[in-house]
Amino acid sequence: MDIAVIGLGKFGLEIISELVAEKHDITVIDIYEEKVSEAITDFDVIGLVGNGASGDILAEAGVENMDIVIALTGSDELNLLCCLIARKMGAKKAVARVRNPEYSKQTKLLREAMNINLAINPDMEAANEITRVIKFSSAKNVESFSAGRVDLVSFNVDKGSNLCGKSIVESFKNIKSQALICAVSRDGVSYIPSGDFVIEENDVIAFISPTNQVSGFFKEVFMPVLDIKNIMLIGAGRITYYLTEQLLDLKMNVNIVERDEQKAEEISFKYPSANVICADATESDVLIEEGLKDMDAIVCLTGIDEINVLLSSYAKSVKPDIKTITKINRISYEEVINSLNIGSVIYPKHLAGNMILQYVRGKDNSKDASRIETLYRIIDNTVEAIEFMLDDTHQILGKTLQELHIKDEVLIGGILRGEKMIIPHGNDVMMPGDRIIVVTTIQGINNIDDILNN
Repeated sequence: MDIAVIGLGKFGLEIISELVAEKHDITVIDIYEEKVSEAITDFDVIGLVGNGASGDILAEAGVENMDIVIALTGSDELNLLCCLIARKMGAKKAVARVRNPEYSKQTKLLREAMNINLAINPDMEAANEITRVIKFSSAKNVESFSAGRVDLVSFNVDKGSNLCGKSIVESFKNIKSQALICAVSRDGVSYIPSGDFVIEENDVIAFISPTNQVSGFFKEVFMPVLDIKNIMLIGAGRITYYLTEQLLDLKMNVNIVERDEQKAEEISFKYPSANVICADATESDVLIEEGLKDMDAIVCLTGIDEINVLLSSYAKSVKPDIKTITKINRISYEEVINSLNIGSVIYPKHLAGNMILQYVRGKDNSKDASRIETLYRIIDNTVEAIEFMLDDTHQILGKTLQELHIKDEVLIGGILRGEKMIIPHGNDVMMPGDRIIVVTTIQGINNIDDILNN
């Protein structure tokens, strides 16, 4: 596909890297010559220096022949304008990053008025992810499928779990909850496990389950399930606005610590039922004085990754059983960050990147009968979980799973048929209209039939 990416910040460069890896033809646009030169040097792309909202620049980029224009500058308004002009000039699809909370409730109106196909909000996606994680205290990350009916949950196996030292088949003999272990990470290597795979302490496991059975599964494998009611948020940025509203809707007691007086006043005015404290969380004893020991969870959302890591580590040292969630912006530190004992880590750029890749693959696959509904990258971005909607023309239809020649490192994790979720077994057959969740370490699958050995 021919794709234009406007805006070469860190997020823009990450998206370009992903799209180039998937063999798309990319044209990049930015007002800074050094950024364009860097992109041309690092990736096999065409680069233009200029304003992405300029008709002349877009014409030079060949926007009238573009399949998708993706606007990722630091300005919401500029992104919307870029997409509006690109669509008017003939671009088939347009994607804009829109982050301002004031626009969040107008997304549908903006899309319709400006002819934009997808508006992505990394901060809202991060808040949604944090809320899901808070609901299941043992979880590292929680991804949602099929309008929230099914969850893909990852967690660290500790020595208290009865999964340790047992094969998956043996462990599940006495488990009544509907669940399937679909991926395991050990010492930095990810696996799609078979039934005889033996779980060890400190493994990171991902399992699929109906949302209403996740807590039951955690209880059955002896992982702690805490009832989180009191929560502390550090920092009053955009994510905090979205998150506070969601947590208050869940009847939680929300405490916000923000050192900037103006920001503290603004969020206090917006959410009067939240307890807002104007203080510097990095100062000695501030968190203790503000009730850290009484908190069930702490979410560190400042704009500085190092401070977030420090505060999460400190909270764990004060109260080892507290649920900690840490926002990280710089993806280049991911390997180091994930080796630390700071609980759940949220990467807003990954979440937004997943949305863009899902959309691009879906459009690339639009002539095929299977449609990508959802796409996530999990377990340090090494495993993909993809939800397909099936039509009536596929090689996989009408055969039992044991009759299909499915590629190694691919697992069918769930079949959603109407309101029912099926944990697949060898005799199950996929049917038109089913939603199929595929979990794989193979990157770039965009058609359900790609999981088969030809």
